[in-house]
Amino acid sequence: MVAAIGSYVLLAPPVIGLANQGDFARLMTPFGLTYPPNVVGDDRFWCFTDVAFDFTAPHISDPYFSSQMLFVAAALALHRLVSKSPWFDIRWLALVHLTALLVVFWKLAGTLQNATEYGRTTGLVLATLMVADVGYLAYFNTFYAEPSAILSAMALVAFLFDALRQPRPGNVCLLAGSAAVLATSKLQYAPFGLLMGLFFIAIPFLRREWRPLRALAIAAAALVAGAGILTAFTARGGLASPPLYATIFTGVLLDSDDPRRDLAELGIDPRAEAYKGSTPFEPHNAETAGYFPGHCTFRRILKFYLVHPVSLFRRTSRVIRSVMSNRPHMLGNFQRGYGYSCGEKAKCFSMWDPIRARFNSLPLAGGFFLVTAAMALLFAIRNGSAYSYGYLLLAAMAGTSFYVAALGDGADYRKHMVLFHFLFDCAFCIAAMFVADQGRRFLSRPQAAGSLRGRLLARLAHKRNGGEAGVANSADSWTTEEVNGLSA
Repeated sequence: MVAAIGSYVLLAPPVIGLANQGDFARLMTPFGLTYPPNVVGDDRFWCFTDVAFDFTAPHISDPYFSSQMLFVAAALALHRLVSKSPWFDIRWLALVHLTALLVVFWKLAGTLQNATEYGRTTGLVLATLMVADVGYLAYFNTFYAEPSAILSAMALVAFLFDALRQPRPGNVCLLAGSAAVLATSKLQYAPFGLLMGLFFIAIPFLRREWRPLRALAIAAAALVAGAGILTAFTARGGLASPPLYATIFTGVLLDSDDPRRDLAELGIDPRAEAYKGSTPFEPHNAETAGYFPGHCTFRRILKFYLVHPVSLFRRTSRVIRSVMSNRPHMLGNFQRGYGYSCGEKAKCFSMWDPIRARFNSLPLAGGFFLVTAAMALLFAIRNGSAYSYGYLLLAAMAGTSFYVAALGDGADYRKHMVLFHFLFDCAFCIAAMFVADQGRRFLSRPQAAGSLRGRLLARLAHKRNGGEAGVANSADSWTTEEVNGLSA
């Protein structure tokens, strides 16, 4: 089903993808790709998906590193091997993404086979709906870095529970590899390198069966932490400055009771209050006026939110109301030239997104994670459940991805929530599998009691009919009422 839906969405015209927001150049220019001459200026952005791209001389304007480059390189190699076209069809890239998706989904389905019958069925159905949602598939026909994040996160989930169930060297290495690919996919996912590094260091102390693999776990921690650090250090002013600006002027100041005080605390001239609500891409903003960046850094912003919990609460509540759908509201889906309007969105194969979109408030989304994480922690402490540690890790990753986007980019956080969406979906699927399994056990109890009652009544009737003599016990004198009471 995933293969059929993915092929229809990504390969059959009109192609469904996601319009260029301005980030395509980071992955296009290093590989010598550019728009055709008939698509110029602002026509390249926001409205449509483009399929045909011309070749030009490769160049790098700003240093940029992403594991998504591996997929682009594979697509170009496939194009050169199979196609004789003088231009690059982005569907080669979609085909590479779709092949990787099917491989990873096959692995994830294999992991779900280890669940009980009801949990397994629930997990497979929900995972299929989730993976086949057009909100995720649309990224596969783009030059965004999100496909690498989605695919590596899916692999991480599968390998995480495999490694927790069977901590073998191969499973640990696959988990570390997927975590490294995730940490190098985009700058905002670099913190996952440190988070996964802490997991690899802590898990041998929490799980006895991991202790023989302590040295391998330390090596895995070094690998994924190093991947995150490498991604962070590749960011230069051209990448970090616009999100920092947006975080302050369309983030902090919009939730502030005293903008001038908050600007001074962040190390920026309070006169920059006049640019509240401006973006870094406007010709007249706080940067062109000489007020930004001052002494402000992301570290100071993090400190600001930690010492101002009311501002953090306001920011969390405002962001979560607008990000629970993974359909970027300003970006169109359809291929250019097929009669669709600018920014029009595909409505096919979007059954899953409305489910998540209902959790669009802090009490619902926050309460879901609070309750499920508390239950997982309880199971981890009382029962030593290995899977509970996996769920707690995914919940921590979801929270990290949410706040990195919400606090790290005031203007563009909606698009950057795609990994949070995926991790939320995974947590929802796991919770649904748990509920299905517990519901099966609950419903099977009356059946078990009825079966016991039947066996006891049959034995009583056998005794009354002169069955095996010489076998005397208290069952010989049981009445039907006593049997009913015992079975109940």
